[in-house]
Amino acid sequence: MLTNFKTEEILNQKDVEEIIKLENSLKTEFKTKYYNLYNVDYSHVNSEYRKKISGLIKLEEYAKRHVHSHYILTYYPGSWARVHIDDESKSELTIVTHLESNNLVGGHSLFYDEQMPLVVDLEPPRSLVYDFQVQHGVTKVFSGTRKVLISWFGKPL
Repeated sequence: MLTNFKTEEILNQKDVEEIIKLENSLKTEFKTKYYNLYNVDYSHVNSEYRKKISGLIKLEEYAKRHVHSHYILTYYPGSWARVHIDDESKSELTIVTHLESNNLVGGHSLFYDEQMPLVVDLEPPRSLVYDFQVQHGVTKVFSGTRKVLISWFGKPL
C-alpha cells in the first residue's frame, strides 16, 4: 500500500557530498545480479562509519530504529531493480536517498499500489521512505547514471 510510502528531505547537500566522498574509500563491486538488483556498482558502508558520517547519523535519528545496513548503489545504462518487497527480517523500514544523477534517462523509482504502478522522480538530496510491505523497483537506465544510498532499518529503538 502506498500509504506506507513518502518522500522527505532528511539530508542536506553537504551530507550527500560527505557520503559520496565516503564511497571513494569503500570497496565497490560490480554486481550483474544481486538479489533484485541488476548491473549495478555496490558499495557496502561498514558499521564503523555509522557514528562518524553526519548523514548516516541523521538517517538513524529520523528512522528511530536499529540500523541493519547502509549501502551505495550506482546505476548505469542497463541497470535496474526488479519489483519486489523487502525482507522483513532485514528491513522493516527502508530509506533510499538520491545522492546524484548525471544525464539520467530511465532509472526511475517504481512503486505499486495493488496493480497500479507509480513512477517517482527525486532530486538529490530527497529520500524515499517506505516499509517492507511496499512493492518497489527501479526502471531500466537507458543513459547516464543514478547514485543512491540505501538504508535498511529493523526494530524500533
